[in-house]
Amino acid sequence: MNSRLYLGELMHARLHPVEHAFAYRSITFVFDLDELPRISQQVRGFGYNRFAPVALHDRDYLHAGSEPIREKLGRYWKHAANGASIERVELVTCPRLFHYVFNPVSFYYGYGADGTLVAAIAEVNNTFRERHVYVLSEPQHDEASGAIRFQHEKEFHVSPMNDMRGRYTFRFSPLAEEMAIGLDLIRDEQTVLTAALSGRRRVLTTKSLWQGLLLRPVSIALTVPRIVWQAAVLHYGKRLPIYRRPVPTHPMTILRRPGENEVRAPAG
Repeated sequence: MNSRLYLGELMHARLHPVEHAFAYRSITFVFDLDELPRISQQVRGFGYNRFAPVALHDRDYLHAGSEPIREKLGRYWKHAANGASIERVELVTCPRLFHYVFNPVSFYYGYGADGTLVAAIAEVNNTFRERHVYVLSEPQHDEASGAIRFQHEKEFHVSPMNDMRGRYTFRFSPLAEEMAIGLDLIRDEQTVLTAALSGRRRVLTTKSLWQGLLLRPVSIALTVPRIVWQAAVLHYGKRLPIYRRPVPTHPMTILRRPGENEVRAPAG
């Protein structure tokens, strides 16, 4: 089975106009999307589209609807990979924990027939019940580290301490014994913040699932409180201004707030 989990750390550092950094212990799951029904049967405590202590639901990802994530991705892959066929997909995410879920960002690794990473997707959520899909193409290979980089203009409001200017550099390591995924926000040719998710692999079994939860019992549940706390520190402690949330208009932004459109996704 390819699916696994990583125990490690989430780091976030703001470099400009003030310096501020924090790091938390993390538990991250990597699911081969084709294995989800099998995992649900073999790993006790995990459920696919059903209630379980740890569960993954198709409706929690990409645009609304209960069709499998693999099928939903078809709308987005056509905008990437330069025509290459995506043969296998791995999802880097935190699933539901006792029904609760909030992922600031999930990543999709899209592999070609020869097993190389040909395209990727970063699915970003903010605390305003909005979601944005960054389709990443034209990979840049770092021969020294084995990492793959993608560039993309910023299109989505996440932190109220940042405006909409800038571009991202995404860094994807191979999902091997060690994982390292990072991003930099660059504005006016200056890196204003950097974030990194790292971890060490464990095979996904019933035993490792429960061990991971015992080692990281509250890391998933504390995601939103930690976001609110860090924002308060930046605004009240370090005097960073707050930028108002712009009205989302980008076609890759998905709205999930009552009274607004549920889906805006690329036409099939």
